[in-house]
Amino acid sequence: MLIYKHKFRQFSHWIRPLTDVYMMYILAAIMSTSSQSLSAHATRQRIALASMAVFADRGLKDARVQDILEAAGVSRRTFYRHFSDKHAALEGVYLLTRDALLDAFNSIEAAEESAWTALNSLLDAYFEFHRSDRGLLRILVEEALRSDSRLSPHRIQFRQTILDRIDRAAVELRGQALDPYVGVALMAALEGLSLEILRAPTDIHAIDRARAAIRTLLGAALGDAPRLQEAP
Repeated sequence: MLIYKHKFRQFSHWIRPLTDVYMMYILAAIMSTSSQSLSAHATRQRIALASMAVFADRGLKDARVQDILEAAGVSRRTFYRHFSDKHAALEGVYLLTRDALLDAFNSIEAAEESAWTALNSLLDAYFEFHRSDRGLLRILVEEALRSDSRLSPHRIQFRQTILDRIDRAAVELRGQALDPYVGVALMAALEGLSLEILRAPTDIHAIDRARAAIRTLLGAALGDAPRLQEAP
């Protein structure tokens, strides 16, 4: 069918470079303001955005607060006014990344006509998000999967937003939500596929394979769900 191809083209201008465009837009707005007049929120965002480059370059283990200070152009006192340590800064990065993806989800839902087509486009946005900043995304995903990480509660909330959208599609197609254990299984598969993509940066077909795999699982879970043609 041509519906999927049309929708993919419609959203592809901002889905693929989502991390780059969204973050650079905020960064430009923040950096254009003088340090003296920055609000507390803008300063926090500035530090979190600068942390992205540091974590992507050095990894969580080797990143130092001093590296973040130099990248953000702020004093140590300013950093500790907003973050208790580098792990708190990573949490700020995670929240920025999550919010960028949720903004994409909301835009998709506002443009789609049904919960099922919205879910398909949402999953495309989710996987296309993996095309840039893979090193940073891998750190975020792996850290969020640790139960003792401060990212873990945010991950659980994000999982629920996706599960809610899957349930809306299930109700639309079947008249009832999925068994909660089926939803848990689908989310485990989605997170596992994310890790496979991020741990195999040389596999140029990884995203397409992951997209096809989750569609197969969704088709099995939702029964006779309408199939949309894969993008080339």
